[in-house]
Amino acid sequence: MNNGVLKSIFASLLCVLLFACGGSSSGGDDDNSPSLKGTVQAFYSDQPVANAQVSLYANGSLVAQGQTNNAGDFSIEYDSAALDGRVTLSATAQGYGETAQTLSLQQLEQSIQLRVQRAHETVSFDPNSASDLQVQGQTLVALPASVLVDAQGNPVEGNAKVDLTVIDPRLNIELMPGEMVTESSNGETVPIESFGAITVEFYDEQGNPLNIAEGETAQIRIPAAGNNPPATIPLYYFDPQTGLWVKEGEATLDNGFYVGDVAHFTTWNADIEMDTVVINGCVVNSAQEPVAIAYITAEGITYSGWSSSYSDENGQFSIPVRRDSEVLLRATAANLSGTQALLTEDTDLIAEQCIVVDGAVSTVTLTWGENPEDLDAHFYIPTAQGFYEKLYYLNPIVRVEGVEFYLNYDYTEGFGPEIITLPDFPIDGTYGYYVHLFEGSGSIDTQARVNLELENVSRVFVPNANSGTSTELWHVFDIVVTDGIAQVNEINQFVSAPDLPELPVDPGGQGPITGSMCEEGDITPAMFTSFQDYWDNGVAACGVYMMTYAEELGADRDQLLEDLLEDFREDGYEIEVEDPWTWEQVFAAIGEQALAEWEAEWGNTWPYPTSNAQRAMASGKYVPQSSIPQQLLESKYYSK
Repeated sequence: MNNGVLKSIFASLLCVLLFACGGSSSGGDDDNSPSLKGTVQAFYSDQPVANAQVSLYANGSLVAQGQTNNAGDFSIEYDSAALDGRVTLSATAQGYGETAQTLSLQQLEQSIQLRVQRAHETVSFDPNSASDLQVQGQTLVALPASVLVDAQGNPVEGNAKVDLTVIDPRLNIELMPGEMVTESSNGETVPIESFGAITVEFYDEQGNPLNIAEGETAQIRIPAAGNNPPATIPLYYFDPQTGLWVKEGEATLDNGFYVGDVAHFTTWNADIEMDTVVINGCVVNSAQEPVAIAYITAEGITYSGWSSSYSDENGQFSIPVRRDSEVLLRATAANLSGTQALLTEDTDLIAEQCIVVDGAVSTVTLTWGENPEDLDAHFYIPTAQGFYEKLYYLNPIVRVEGVEFYLNYDYTEGFGPEIITLPDFPIDGTYGYYVHLFEGSGSIDTQARVNLELENVSRVFVPNANSGTSTELWHVFDIVVTDGIAQVNEINQFVSAPDLPELPVDPGGQGPITGSMCEEGDITPAMFTSFQDYWDNGVAACGVYMMTYAEELGADRDQLLEDLLEDFREDGYEIEVEDPWTWEQVFAAIGEQALAEWEAEWGNTWPYPTSNAQRAMASGKYVPQSSIPQQLLESKYYSK
């Protein structure tokens, strides 16, 4: 998510002369005052956030501070001598929540992207009267009268306003400011697991920050999130100066809300310390060479938390995660990245495979809410043979012209993330990204979020009022590659079917049948020129593919054969197969009788019009299901 920074004296001078960058509170001579640059954007819409206050902390102290311009950009000078180890960069803005990132010194040399969640409600009220401050009719803060003061401790004159932001960590753990870590009672830094959070920020009418007077308290109500929330839970607040979550007080679960008293306002989190084990792993590049100082993160799939680490000079790393859980590991180093999903048990483990980081041109990350349960990422890749390969959960690895595209994981119980890695774009053409509603109540709504990182530039897509009437398919964007140069075209439209441009037909007039076509049923009579062609390159080709795939998933080979032959025998086919046999031989034997039967009914004339374009890409009417063995269509081995 970090962009490379082009450093030059001219750029720095131009930034200062045009007043286009935020100010700085740091001092020091020119040799000791580099600039930290980046942008602040809205989390879901990717819109720039102007006038956000950006603060850099190290060793518990403020090092530098500045503001974003109208384009959401900032540039703050800092004293590099004041930094030691990792630092925290935070951002706040009126109308938004809070965000923060813990950074290494190497990351300070890159352009940083900070994303803040828009506040769910901004409420104006009289601070001299007791107020129930609400989001969608639910009270989040019960504020007593006359407890707010300004930074100097003076009572508020006039009205006040508050930004209320709900953080559901299941939607995306990056909504939380900073890392999900705290300091334990014995002084160790340990990860924590969230069950919900809120950010509460008060201002006076002039926009100056307010907080509770010393000695006063107010009640907060945090919407509970996650599975099996505990009856009582510690409360933590985020401290940007240290980059840690600090335990202070506790809350009790009451009708879906964690209720507790607090003495100041910031981001409050209902958390428990994780019961952890350690994953020991390694990071290598595509040549299987160790990658040093790779940044490792472990994001919970079955819990709301994450932790981080770095690989050593040998590419080795250790990272704490929750025991008995599903975890998604990510490794990034310069422009290299890679992911790996693991299951933890009740003891430390050694990852069987190293995380392989590639020079990924692009990654696409899909996240969504609790409903619909199952959204799927579909990515269409053009080929030189005149058809599109579809990358999705049933076809998670696609190789085109020596380039391997892959999907990291398929989530079927809400939230995601599903991450597609696109190492390169081997041929010119249109690469289309869609989101498909596979299962669950509701529709694809604004909780669905797609983050595209293309050549170190990040873009976010969400459905909006201009996306049209919701369907089961959301065409998010196309990447159009011309002369090797990739350009992103935002589509953001609900569609009834993939609407990609037709590809040129290959010289042979027919593209090969792909596994994804077999699984989806995207095979049409117009793709074939004869009964023999239809059987050999359609039905039999799919049969061989799907039965082989079932074997790879662990299905019993002999039982598969018996089930298939029994189905045909019930339809009057007399088929005997002798050992040793292959699936090709089985379908050839079935085909002899099937072809004779079809030609007896239709003669030698192929009864369907043949289209070169249809032969190159599946579309239009499906092949009648009666023509394809039901064992193949309905087998549990091919269902999700």
